[in-house]
This record gives sequence, structure tokens and C-alpha cells, in this order.
Amino acid sequence: MPDWNLEVRRLINHRQLAEAERLIVERLVATPRAPDLILLLAEVRFNQQRYEESLHLLDNVRELKESTTAQMSLLRGLNHVALGHLELAESSLREAVRRDPTLASAHYYLGRLLYTWNRFDEAVEEFQVAIRLDPNWPRAYDNLGLCYEAKQEYEAAEQAFLEAIRLVEKQELKLEWPSLNLGTMLLKRNELARAKPHILKALELNSKSAEAHFQQAILHEREGNLEAALRELQRATELETNRAEAYYRAGRIYQRLGKTPQARKQFVAFEQASRTKKKASAKRE
Repeated sequence: MPDWNLEVRRLINHRQLAEAERLIVERLVATPRAPDLILLLAEVRFNQQRYEESLHLLDNVRELKESTTAQMSLLRGLNHVALGHLELAESSLREAVRRDPTLASAHYYLGRLLYTWNRFDEAVEEFQVAIRLDPNWPRAYDNLGLCYEAKQEYEAAEQAFLEAIRLVEKQELKLEWPSLNLGTMLLKRNELARAKPHILKALELNSKSAEAHFQQAILHEREGNLEAALRELQRATELETNRAEAYYRAGRIYQRLGKTPQARKQFVAFEQASRTKKKASAKRE
């Protein structure tokens, strides 16, 4: 019979959250004040996108333990990120780093938060630490590449993306972002021939990526293949119905083709998607 902790961890990692919850609650019935079990349930609640409940459970753990661990601070920070409480998130993530400087994931998520605030130099430092602690983590290299791109250090960005791609291939992961981010950067720099294989690879890894279809549409449009671009934009909006920029770009292409009614329809969809995204953003705030 598999070790209980290992089995619960496997279930969480494979997003079999209902079964993980069942096993945890089963034990909590017998020992309701067991902090390690409550912490596991808080992790499950986070993965179920029940962030307020997860934070409440973390408060319970802290009261029972009368202390905080790096993992608790990290999970608290991730909940705050998801809820849009970014200053609280930074405080919690920095606390996680202080409590355990060897926790690669704490440096990684702190780096991601700093990137969203355009604090690219600080973010680079955090991703570099994460890579030193876990040199086989493709996401860390991928995010490092995004930072270098934002700093307009394109050669360094490309090297980071390529290392992420190498690790994805080595580990046989279905992770499209390194290929997509490199392809997108090259596309922005109008290096169409070099961008194309990376965008195609991203679609091969994840055919349901709205962003990959959107970038493929831009590539087709730049190549002059407007009908193919429209097909990719339609696919992008099927996968992500509130992707406003896809509707807008489709409207512009229809205008170029002289198809005014179709263009008007896309611009209406653009306005609707923009309003929906704005409402969702305001609700989070």
C-alpha cells in the first residue's frame, strides 16, 4: 500500500483534487487540529481556486503551530497573487525567501511578481537564484528570458528561451511557453523566418493555446496570408472568448479585405470583450 503522504502529494500534483480532499478530510475527522493536514487542505483549496478558504486554513495552521514555515508563506503569497493583493503577496513571498533561502519556488514566484511590476533587474536576480537552486527548471529559464526581453537584452533573452526549450525537450514536457515566447519575441522584431518554427512548435505542444493561435495569426498576416490569419484568430477567440485584441485584429483584416459587415461584427465583439475584461478586473480589485 503506498505511503499516505506520497499518495496525497501525487494526487495534488496530478490535479486529482477531489480524491486528495477526500483522503485529507477523512483523516481530519479523526484529528481535526492536525496542522500538517490542515496545511495540505489549504494547498488543495488553492488549487481549487478557493483562495479565501485557503488563506483562512493557513491562519488556522499558524495558530496551531504558533509559527510560520517557508512553505506556508509561499502558499499565502500565491493566494494573495491570485486574489490581486499584490503588496501582501510580495510581503509573503519575501518572508518565504527569508525563512528558507534554498526554496527555489519562492524565488521563482517572487521573480514573477516583480516582473509584473516592471522591476526587471530584481526579477532577473530572483530567477537566477531559482536556476542555481534548480538548474533543470524550464519555467525559470523561460521567465528569465522574458525579463531580458523586457530589458531589450535580446541575445540573453534568446539564450534563456533556448535553454528552457532544451529542458522541455529533454524532460518530454507538454510546455509550449518557451517556444511561444521565443517565437513571439522574434515576431516582434520582424524575424518571421526564425519565429515561424517556434510558433509552430508551441502549437504542436498545445493546440489549445489561444496565445499560440493569436501569434500564428500575426505571422500569417505579416506574410500576407490574410485568410489563414482570420482562421487562426477565429480559433483563438473560440478558445478564449474574451480575447479582445483578436477580435480587433480580425476587424482590421476584414476592413483590408473590403468586408465591412464582417469587420463591424468583429469590432462589436471587441467592445463586448473589452467591457467584460474591464468588469472582471474591477471585481478583483
